[in-house]
Amino acid sequence: MIVGDPAIGTVLESGQPLYIVGPEHFHEQLQPFACAGSPIRDPLTGRVEGVLDISCLTENSSPLMHSLVRSAAHDIERNLLVDRNECQQVLFDTFVRLDSRTRGAVMAIGGSMVMGNAVAQNLFGPAEQRTIQEHARYLMVGQSNPVDQIELSSGKVVHIRGTRIMVGHDVAGIVMAVQIVSETAPLLHRAPGLGDRHGDAQPAAFGPAPAVSDLSVAFGDGRSLLWHRACNGISEALRDDVASLVMGESGCGKRSLVADLYTRLVPNGRTLVFASSDLDVGRMQDAAETLAARIDPTLYLFTNIDRLSIDGVASLNAFLVALAASDRPVSIAATVSDADLDSGLPFRDLLTHFTKAVTVAPLRHRIEDIPLLVTHVIANVTGGRRATVSPAAMRVISRYTWPRNIRQLEEALAVALLKRPVGEIQSEDLPGYCHGGASRLLSVLESGERDMIVTALHEAEGNRVRAAAALGIARSSLYRKLKSFGIDAA
Repeated sequence: MIVGDPAIGTVLESGQPLYIVGPEHFHEQLQPFACAGSPIRDPLTGRVEGVLDISCLTENSSPLMHSLVRSAAHDIERNLLVDRNECQQVLFDTFVRLDSRTRGAVMAIGGSMVMGNAVAQNLFGPAEQRTIQEHARYLMVGQSNPVDQIELSSGKVVHIRGTRIMVGHDVAGIVMAVQIVSETAPLLHRAPGLGDRHGDAQPAAFGPAPAVSDLSVAFGDGRSLLWHRACNGISEALRDDVASLVMGESGCGKRSLVADLYTRLVPNGRTLVFASSDLDVGRMQDAAETLAARIDPTLYLFTNIDRLSIDGVASLNAFLVALAASDRPVSIAATVSDADLDSGLPFRDLLTHFTKAVTVAPLRHRIEDIPLLVTHVIANVTGGRRATVSPAAMRVISRYTWPRNIRQLEEALAVALLKRPVGEIQSEDLPGYCHGGASRLLSVLESGERDMIVTALHEAEGNRVRAAAALGIARSSLYRKLKSFGIDAA
């Protein structure tokens, strides 16, 4: 297609309705014709989906052709909107209503569809929009009306107030109003102390506040927004001397992160870790005796309390009551891996002992952290041997979804180091399952979409037709996403 063809190429190039008559054509052979064309845009994405063109001999033409083609293109665009599935239609209607009621930035996310009004486009650059969208996707999973505040890498602090849109039992998406609260120096160039919010009111056991970028040997110097939020949340709980409940998938590094942050914040302190299998009466009695005998700062970290039996819950409950009554410098944290907080599991009786909840995101939602984390894991495994990861191998690692998180990454790198103990690890050195992921690197937003598809397939028992209906997308779209995301639906 070339510019000057019967209105089609010129309309595609300009993106506007055009009426071209006789000598206005660029090519002489087209000058006997009159052409009227109008772009047909997707009403949700704004993308040009096609061009409607009317062409005839010049002597038979009329300016009414231009009006007719524009009106017909508008009718087609309206039908494109009406033909959308119910989830997309409800999401779009909610977005339009909120946009009409506010002068601020409005954004909407649902499936593969992302919308933003003109204010959002002007206030935030592409990278900032992606960060907000990815964080909204993360919030949408667990809250009906999430309200949150995040700091972007540019230094902008934004307030997000969202509404999760439901169609029956399906999540259609989220519509949110976004407001800039403040602007400071870019996050990557600042190193704020975690104690800044608390002024000088810090326990004597805590030393100077480390920089955010220095806070975790376990995670490497994490760069992702979700990593920074987890670090800040846990550190603030430790500084405020409140018991924290740290949630996240198995293997995502909850225990290591809490223990490491405590060591950084309280260099002269010690950490006592209690696994769920250890929480019997005898072990708790030993811990109570230690509590009475020692006066040095101590972190009591209880892992996987969601797996406790009724007796284990009773034993831990008694110990937590004793800790609350003690005047010793103690900190309390517990991890929850697999439980639904709405379930009837015994551990729910322990929740009254905790004041703050922090979520550590799974590795697939923290793609930015993977290179530094890989470097740290290799350094731990090799003990100083010269071993690195090739760019091709790093791409394979970044594309894989790591369902068992950091623990599985450590296992994969250990296997690769057995094949190539020194030098540069190649992609073929990694276990076979690492090559079964998506054919490209997924963003956090795409990773969240992949999780929703996997969940829908699981609930539909592998039936792709039912899964597509539950997701509110066409079956052909589901097939494309299965291939793009490397999902085996067999």
